[in-house]
Amino acid sequence: MEFNATNMETDPMNGTTQSTTLEIVNRFYQPEWLISEIFSIIAFCLVTWLGICLVVYGIRTRKWSESNTSNSSKVNAGAVYTAAVAACFCSYLRFIPRQFVFNFGYGQDSPIPCEVSADISTVGYMITVASIYVFLWLRQRSLYQHPALDAIQPRWLPFVSYGTLCLVFVGITSATVALLSPLNYRSSNRGCITREDKISAWGIYMGNGFVVIGQALLLFLLIYPLNLQINQSNSARVKKILKRCVALAAFCVTTDLVTMALYVFAMPANSTLHLPGVLYEINLLLNLFSVVISFRSWPKILTIVCARKGRLGRRRSSAFTSSSDRTLAV
Repeated sequence: MEFNATNMETDPMNGTTQSTTLEIVNRFYQPEWLISEIFSIIAFCLVTWLGICLVVYGIRTRKWSESNTSNSSKVNAGAVYTAAVAACFCSYLRFIPRQFVFNFGYGQDSPIPCEVSADISTVGYMITVASIYVFLWLRQRSLYQHPALDAIQPRWLPFVSYGTLCLVFVGITSATVALLSPLNYRSSNRGCITREDKISAWGIYMGNGFVVIGQALLLFLLIYPLNLQINQSNSARVKKILKRCVALAAFCVTTDLVTMALYVFAMPANSTLHLPGVLYEINLLLNLFSVVISFRSWPKILTIVCARKGRLGRRRSSAFTSSSDRTLAV
């Protein structure tokens, strides 16, 4: 069976419109489709594993038990852990709609299927990124509330902290609005592609500018305590955890910037939405793994499904010696 699509082109010399017939690519033999589908299945399984491990570990270690609400350090630890779980499951809002983007647009006359599915997956990606930065923000906030840092932090720091969160959200919202402008995408014989003349570049650049400033401030908030004089007995441990948080936050920021640069400068202008989708999903997957690795108990989290409940309980009971340590160990 032969598949064909008609493409209308205008001759710039005489202004006449000509029609050309393009053979519609069989996506099951298309390298871009195969790569995107294989990676999406692997990424979906890995994210599901992360989510299940986080939930099971949270239940077995009583992260959300009612008794935790009477202790402020437990409340902070629970909020950070809940943000990590939310980030994992928010990624479904990206991975599931992306399947429609990968499979729509092959010779379809209407651009609506490509437009709607791409817009939904874009919103899902932005929601996931926002949830990751909420986690990082809550992480630094809980660290500042540790007794070793709470008494020596300057008064202006909470204003910078909340301002950072606002900048990140303004940037993400601005970029999302720019990407959701009508008819950014259309069908082709190779699948959904971007209409270059419709993308609102200024909105994307402005949004990314706000996000970059927010990312820089977030890194500053994590690096700043390393220069403070911590006089408690566990100061070395506090600084060790701070350094790990700085490294993982810097990794998340770097992968976001590298992904953005590769999409803008390395992706061919006429490429379909398959490979750009894979690029951004790799970024999401790396960031989600960074979220889990930021916990001191990340090896136990990733293997919790295979661990026996009694053995985990004995380890947990001997792991913490004070309520302030729970904030650090989360």
